[in-house]
Amino acid sequence: MTRATVTGTVRSVLDVTERNLAKMAARKVEQYAMELRIKNEQLARALEGARSASVAKSRFLASVSHELRTPLNGIIGFSELLHDGKLGPVAPEQVESSPIS
Repeated sequence: MTRATVTGTVRSVLDVTERNLAKMAARKVEQYAMELRIKNEQLARALEGARSASVAKSRFLASVSHELRTPLNGIIGFSELLHDGKLGPVAPEQVESSPIS
């Protein structure tokens, strides 16, 4: 029977620093990606809100413009009839009235 004799030892050391740094960096990238997705969703909602507000503003202005234009056209037409004397005589100072200074 032979006896085994130990003639030396082997030591192995594995440096996992880089692996741990890579994992940490990957987690950070995932976190930043999630934050970016959230911000993009918030921006998309804000953009939709701004577009909706712009449409509402345009509708409002069109409505107000129409509501003002209709009576003003009547006033302008009646004023032209008065100015042209088609509704009877008008005093000269009424025909050529000037703004008050």
